[in-house]
Amino acid sequence: MPTPRNEIPAPAIAPVPVQDLAILRSIAAVIAASAAVLATRLILLLALIGGFVLAVMAIQSPNAMVIGVLIAYGVLIMIPLVYLETRTRWHGGG
Repeated sequence: MPTPRNEIPAPAIAPVPVQDLAILRSIAAVIAASAAVLATRLILLLALIGGFVLAVMAIQSPNAMVIGVLIAYGVLIMIPLVYLETRTRWHGGG
C-alpha cells in the first residue's frame, strides 16, 4: 500500500545494541555496593533510634533497672555497631 505524498512515514525504532557488557557489570557492582552501604547505615540508624527511646524512658522513670538496661544496650549494641561502621569507613571494608 503506497503512502500519500503529504504523509511522512514513521521511522523504524531499533533497539540500541549494548556495546560493552563490562559497563553493565560495573554498574551492577556499584548498585550492589550502594545497597550494602545503605543497609548498614539503616541498621545503625535504627539502633540509634532505639537508644534514644531507651534514654527517654530512663529520664522519665529513673530507677536502677532502666539505667542498667540503657547501659547494657549502649555497651552491647551501640558500641559494636559504631565500631563496625567506622572500621568499614576508615579501612575500606572487611
